Amino acid sequence: MRTDELKEALTAAVSTVDTLPGFTDRVVHGGRRRRRRRRLLVLATALSTVLALALGTVVWDFLGRFRPEQFAADARFGQHALGGRAGDTALSREAVAVFDRDWPRSRLKSWYSTRMANNPSADLLGGPHVYWAGETPAGPAVVLLHRVVIHSAGGREGTMLSLVGRDARTGQVRLLGVDVPREPGAPAGAFLFGPGDRTLLAVDQGRPAELSAGLAVAGDGVVTRDRARLAFGDGVSLSTLPETAEPVQSVLTLADGARLRPQLASEHVWHLDLPPDDPTGMMPPPRQVRGINWQGNGGPLVFQPSQPFFSPQALHRMGTAELLREPYLDPYGEPQPIQWELMAGLAGDRSLYLTEIADGGPTRLYGVVFRPDRSVETVRFGGHGEPSALPVRLRLPGDEGWVVAKRHAGLRWRTGPDAAWQAGGRDAAVLPGNAREVEVTVDGRTQVVALG
Repeated sequence: MRTDELKEALTAAVSTVDTLPGFTDRVVHGGRRRRRRRRLLVLATALSTVLALALGTVVWDFLGRFRPEQFAADARFGQHALGGRAGDTALSREAVAVFDRDWPRSRLKSWYSTRMANNPSADLLGGPHVYWAGETPAGPAVVLLHRVVIHSAGGREGTMLSLVGRDARTGQVRLLGVDVPREPGAPAGAFLFGPGDRTLLAVDQGRPAELSAGLAVAGDGVVTRDRARLAFGDGVSLSTLPETAEPVQSVLTLADGARLRPQLASEHVWHLDLPPDDPTGMMPPPRQVRGINWQGNGGPLVFQPSQPFFSPQALHRMGTAELLREPYLDPYGEPQPIQWELMAGLAGDRSLYLTEIADGGPTRLYGVVFRPDRSVETVRFGGHGEPSALPVRLRLPGDEGWVVAKRHAGLRWRTGPDAAWQAGGRDAAVLPGNAREVEVTVDGRTQVVALG
């Protein structure tokens, strides 16, 4: 078909079709409306994208100011109180009031602690939140949470925990302890209180925990640690230390290896009971670690009752290298510098190094016998360091004799009750194997101590 024939056919086909009035105008208007809608849709999409990006930037900047562990710690502030007396509003109100009263004189704020540290460890941010309230073997207690600035962690924010309960000595309700983490997210919240500081309250750290209540020391001086899994309920674990345990040696170990030392109520209330600031009458906190406590000036105090084969410097290095390690050190302890040491020569060019080890609990006495080739012949355990008339009494190998010491004392010894006294020197002595008694004279006062 030619083009002119097609045109004539199409014209004839539509010549009979009628259109509604304004049809053409409506078609044109509809096209314009659809075009405006497309433009508005594109604009709305663009605006939404810009707003989303702007809001995301603000939120990201806000969230970036916090460490991840802060969210987990802060989550506890939003939960209801736990414990069997969580609904006891009178108990909770009393705990908050007691905290407000005692906080300015607490372990972190007393004039003694601020003077020792030069500046506070933590400052409060807002009021406390009741985390737990309930009964314990030492009476009712309340655990409070506090938002704080931790100055020792560069001024970052974290969560401090405090315990309010009954003071075993006075019977009064007092602030028994405060526990600030080393840094935000580090474990905190373990307290020992009640008679003898033997009631343990440990806050759930969100992972399994074990308690080591103290050291076991074998006859040869080797130390080991007992460990028992803690059971948690309602956010805390409650238990009582055995009578043989030293509270100051207690350590909690978490599943990830982190350790937490409980705060002792007896040490905390010492700060509460301090008299007004008196720079001329400062008293150190009560000693929780028993020991002989002989101290030198600028270095270890040295006793030398007989000439050792090695020089004092060499014997010091050899002795400390042998003792300041496992199995003679507490694996959870905090070793302290050597305060005194005894060096003596023995038969066969052997040398004895004896000292007192302090690593957080009651101190322990050890003597190491070295052969002339520097090898160790034996390590002797001399018991715990205790102030007494004759605090050092170490039996040498076999029937070789004894090493005894008492600072500032004149010493004599004898082989039996009817035997004559023989001179033993001053401060320290190496005695023969048949010595049975030692006479100790300090400032004109004399005591006789039996050996064996």
